[in-house]
Amino acid sequence: DDNVRGGAPLEVDAIPAQLSVREGLLGQRIQELESHGETVTIMCVGESGVGKSTLLSNIFTVPIVHSVPKPTVKIVETSVKFECDGIPITVHLIDTPGYGDGLDIRKSFT
Repeated sequence: DDNVRGGAPLEVDAIPAQLSVREGLLGQRIQELESHGETVTIMCVGESGVGKSTLLSNIFTVPIVHSVPKPTVKIVETSVKFECDGIPITVHLIDTPGYGDGLDIRKSFT
């Protein structure tokens, strides 16, 4: 068949069949989302003092930053759960220390 080998373009009659496949797949994905939800992970990395913790705190208004900001000294994970249009969503916010903050250069020279 020419259509299978990439010869002639698909006929107009094939388009409704393609749409029904797309609608079926979208329907399956929506059912899966409604029953199991969606999980997203956001990790923020960068240099010290650029506002990684503040950014993560403000994305979903969760308290990651203390009232007096201190440098992040270990990886901190915070989970936020909410619903959007009836779909349960879980977001994992991962805050990391700034580049080089956890290094002990004395170990490099001994």
